[in-house]
Amino acid sequence: MMQMGGFSREVLYATWMALVLLTTGLYMLFSRPRQQQMAKRKNLLASSRLKQAVNRRPFQFVLQAPAVLLYLLIIAAGLWGVQNSSRNPATVITWSIWWTGIIFTFLLMGRFWCLICPFAAIGDWVQRMTFWGKREETLSMGLKWPAMFRNLYPPALTFLLFTWIQFRFGLITNPMYTAYLAIGMIFLAVAMGLIFEKKAFCRYLCPVGGLMGLYSTIAPTELRVKDRQICRSCRGKDCIRGNEKGYGCPVHEYPGTMQNNTYCILCTECIKTCPHDNLAFNLRPPAAELMEFHKHRLDEALLAQVIMGITLLHAVSMTPIWDSLLLRLSNLTGFLRGYSAVTALMIMSAGILPLILIISAALLKLLVKTDTVKIFAWMAYPLIAIALFMHLAHNSMHILMEGGNILPVLSDPFGWGWNIFGTAAKQFSPLLSHNKTAIIQVFFVLAGQAVATAIVMRTSPQNIPERQRGWKFRLVPLIMLVLVNAVNLWLLSLPMVMRMG
Repeated sequence: MMQMGGFSREVLYATWMALVLLTTGLYMLFSRPRQQQMAKRKNLLASSRLKQAVNRRPFQFVLQAPAVLLYLLIIAAGLWGVQNSSRNPATVITWSIWWTGIIFTFLLMGRFWCLICPFAAIGDWVQRMTFWGKREETLSMGLKWPAMFRNLYPPALTFLLFTWIQFRFGLITNPMYTAYLAIGMIFLAVAMGLIFEKKAFCRYLCPVGGLMGLYSTIAPTELRVKDRQICRSCRGKDCIRGNEKGYGCPVHEYPGTMQNNTYCILCTECIKTCPHDNLAFNLRPPAAELMEFHKHRLDEALLAQVIMGITLLHAVSMTPIWDSLLLRLSNLTGFLRGYSAVTALMIMSAGILPLILIISAALLKLLVKTDTVKIFAWMAYPLIAIALFMHLAHNSMHILMEGGNILPVLSDPFGWGWNIFGTAAKQFSPLLSHNKTAIIQVFFVLAGQAVATAIVMRTSPQNIPERQRGWKFRLVPLIMLVLVNAVNLWLLSLPMVMRMG
């Protein structure tokens, strides 16, 4: 592996100053009294061609089939291809292309990945015994998911387990273990579909789904009803129960009351089954739903903080300070070595932001007479924007530095001497220079700060009692956001270890 990227102290100090000035400017802008209005939407399903395509039963299968074929190629190459991380599709496609690039789809299209997800597709095909048809009988036992786990705590735990497996087995540099993980995801999706009703895996357990759900709240797209009154007067509720045209919502979402993107997997079943043509797929301003009032949930708030902490841990693990950090932890405790030290760092990373927010909420409790849990949850939601844009900044380095590996790998996917596209022997240089990549990274961090600051300022009136809406209340979360992003910028200023050398 080799180290690339990073920028000088002078640039770091300048970006810190820009961070503070940006936050201050936005604070002054949003402090002016204004009436908050619902952001304008544009329905993309107004296009008759798109609507006709979505209403056809094979629509999702047509999108899923190529993803499944690529997924099977990854498994085959990981098991039987050359065990070289920079020459095997299992590692190059999964970690340099998919895992880095999928974050960008959250920003642009929300949970679009769920529409084409290959392991969920295979689980559906087995459970429903059809690729796209509508069948009344399924192979599922139809058990209901336990009520106490109908929240985002299970996805938070599986996300942590997913991260631990990455560290423990070195998946990023091991094609065979990456293939084992891919097989495990298929097995889990199929098993859950055979035991529980509908898509319990996607709704309650998928480690990527929890991450995707929160990040999709920033997306400029949404699936919503056109007129809530039509839903209230609808007796059949076919979007929930299903009809001859499609299945009821597989993740138990009722479009008539849905206010955010967190749980909708864009399967398009509600569009097919609605007898009133009351569904719209809208374009909207980014992060509109986070800036419009909705009820904050503690499980969503905690998952946002866990994601932010693990994002920072991933960034640290690819810098020169990682090994020294593990060594210092080992020397300090005397027993935390190797993967036990990594596990300890994961636990600390997942818990550090909740601890900071608890302290911040306690401080605000001294200023404002309101519920502490409500303050805690309210301050967590801006971290969704910080985490997403830090993820984008971090992943942009990898995709720009390592993305060129995909062409030689696809020419010879198994390392058997093939040259399908005539590019097997070519060495591809980074797509952009280090300096230009650094500019992109700084832009993403500052964009995240801008969105997070706007969320704080736009939602504070709904979370502060009328008599106590002062600058002190907003100052605490804004300082927290500045400090978190100051750490992000410092990490990005360090040389980054490339995963595919």
